[in-house]
Amino acid sequence: MSHQKTDERNPRTINVRVLKHLVENDAPDPRDDTLHTCTPRPAIAGECEYLTGKAEFCPWVGCRHHLYLDTVKNGSIKFNFGDAQPWEIPESCTLLMASFGPNKLVEIGEVMNITRERVRQIESMAVRRFKRNTLRMGVALPGSGVPGERSKPMVQQRQPTSDTPSAKAPVRVPNRGDVILSQARTMASEFDGASPDLPKGVRISPILATPAWATLVLEQYNHHNRAMNAFTVQRYVRAMFEDAFPFNGDTVRFDTEGILLDGQHRLRAIVESDKSQWLLVVTGLQRGAVLGTIDIGRKRSHSENLALDGERQTSLLASGLRWLLNLRSEKGWSMGRNSWEYRDLRDALREVPYIRDSVKVLGNMKMNKVAGTGGFFIALHAIWTGNGDKDIAESFLKHLRFGHDLPMDHVILQLRLRLLPDVRTGRRLPIIQRVALTIKAWKHFKRGTNPTDLRVRPGAHEKFPTIT
Repeated sequence: MSHQKTDERNPRTINVRVLKHLVENDAPDPRDDTLHTCTPRPAIAGECEYLTGKAEFCPWVGCRHHLYLDTVKNGSIKFNFGDAQPWEIPESCTLLMASFGPNKLVEIGEVMNITRERVRQIESMAVRRFKRNTLRMGVALPGSGVPGERSKPMVQQRQPTSDTPSAKAPVRVPNRGDVILSQARTMASEFDGASPDLPKGVRISPILATPAWATLVLEQYNHHNRAMNAFTVQRYVRAMFEDAFPFNGDTVRFDTEGILLDGQHRLRAIVESDKSQWLLVVTGLQRGAVLGTIDIGRKRSHSENLALDGERQTSLLASGLRWLLNLRSEKGWSMGRNSWEYRDLRDALREVPYIRDSVKVLGNMKMNKVAGTGGFFIALHAIWTGNGDKDIAESFLKHLRFGHDLPMDHVILQLRLRLLPDVRTGRRLPIIQRVALTIKAWKHFKRGTNPTDLRVRPGAHEKFPTIT
């Protein structure tokens, strides 16, 4: 028999507007505990007199476990039992109810003053949320692959004893990748009505691509493909020589006739480096259908890769690391033309981990307002910090950023005039000249001297200044 509520016990809600009126007229806030006692409000369950059996009812209606009232998201207050008083409701504490073990839906409805159907809805939502959270943590549960699936009763399993054979069996922790694949197959079959199998004729296989096999493919199956980019091939070759080309899941694709559609640069690099590499090979693709979808994605930037690695302020960090590599390359006025790989940035970050502190300091100063970019300032700050000049470097950069209380002939004011855009044309000096000027001004600042005219003459007229 379903539970029928009487008019006296119908839930009553006080909206935010009424609450505001009550507060303005100094009326007691219904969100406060309606009954005050001389004992302090318990902080833990062990201090609660009601849970320990010392009190007949719980007066702390503001407790999150109390059934007397609930706070709605919009700020309203819902009295679950209408005009009933806290000592008149059947049960007041959810913790005490949970300690009794499982209850029927009708019994829970009577205690919470809601219908049996509403109890079932709350249970269903709680089970779905529990399954989603366990899947995110990599814990596989029966039937947890499909959100919205009707929950089955969760029966506590009997723990094996030392006499049973299963007691010594190792517990298998599910692999996160297996869970993801299981979810994908289940959802595809349940919601889309599609088969979890590959399209007809398509096969995916990981293979160890040897130089001999790569040569065979390039000679016999690489017809009418785009012209190879020598620079791209050399990037792959360098990575393979340095053992920095791990298996990353990128595919080498063939159509139904065996013609190579994608992957020729990696295969050419395997031939030139004479090193075998693991590749994921896909065969049996419909050429006309897939050609318009190959190589259309945007390449991931260094800052996005750093973000995936868990770094902060990645745009500034990537710029600072690139300039750190440029300044270390000792290429003088031709620096900045290098195309650094992401592994180069990671190696530099491992060698100079305190560049993260430089990013924090320079990010707050916003040096790009002075020089148009803050990357080379981050690199210079990291280098100067490594040389033991951190305090002097921060003083130099603060004066450069704000330019306050400096004499007219001071080297930093001269540098500011050179770094800022020209008042007539609005243009700045080339970035490499700005870096050289900053290094020259830094040397004068350390020595305490002020040049009469701070300039650089790039090219054969003047060597690029050293940083130390």
